Amino acid sequence: MSLALNTKQLLAVAGSPAAGGTAVEYHFLSWRELYDKRFITADRYSSGTAEWVLYGDRHFYTLSVISRPFYSLPQELCLTFDCFTTTKTFGRGASTGPPFDEVAVEFAALLSVLAREALVPLGPRRIGEADPLRGSVRAATEGGSSRAETGCCP
Repeated sequence: MSLALNTKQLLAVAGSPAAGGTAVEYHFLSWRELYDKRFITADRYSSGTAEWVLYGDRHFYTLSVISRPFYSLPQELCLTFDCFTTTKTFGRGASTGPPFDEVAVEFAALLSVLAREALVPLGPRRIGEADPLRGSVRAATEGGSSRAETGCCP
């Protein structure tokens, strides 16, 4: 259900300069080689097309292969998307925050059905500007893209 709600909000803000969601990078393992068959090339392993499974704009569900070489199994995959904040009420309490785990696991379940191979969720690599593995927040004065600097998702 979180995937449907997040997708609905992504479609609602599509094209606007300020999307408003929290950028998330979530990693998976796949024991089947996944790639985007829309790209036609003589040798897809020697071109940059081998890294794309689902090509997007990094706000709307982009899935790329980050393991090298691209054809080695298991493939490590990076799902990049914007996640919107939701509020859940239970009993007397409420919880507010982006449900990135639920969205990513539901996306993996859908992709697992389509690929006929279960994807293993490894967990979030980056949420917003925070780096959960290093426990730091990127300084606002740093230039460039944090994804390119760390070599996570291209």
